[in-house]
Amino acid sequence: MNPGRMRHRLIFQVTTETQTQSGEITTSWGTLGTVWGSVNDISGKEVMQSDNDIADVSTRIRCRYLPGVTAECRIVAGRRTFDIVHLNDIDGKRAEYEILCRTAEDNV
Repeated sequence: MNPGRMRHRLIFQVTTETQTQSGEITTSWGTLGTVWGSVNDISGKEVMQSDNDIADVSTRIRCRYLPGVTAECRIVAGRRTFDIVHLNDIDGKRAEYEILCRTAEDNV
């Protein structure tokens, strides 16, 4: 891992559910941890859906290992938010992740 390429601050978030006083369950995102990593867009496309242009960007993120990260997490890097598609523990040594992501729906 080349530390010079790890120039993006990555915030890993998990969903948390809380119950309001009225009994309604609300879902929000909480921070799991923050690490430095690299963010590289692999491919992108624009599609028309319900008279709206939707951008779909595939991104590869590399970062140091962070315990607790699963495919249900999301990653925030600056103003961009990513949904995890595939999580790869490189070499199985719990030292580095290679993560394939797509741009989150609420980020478009």
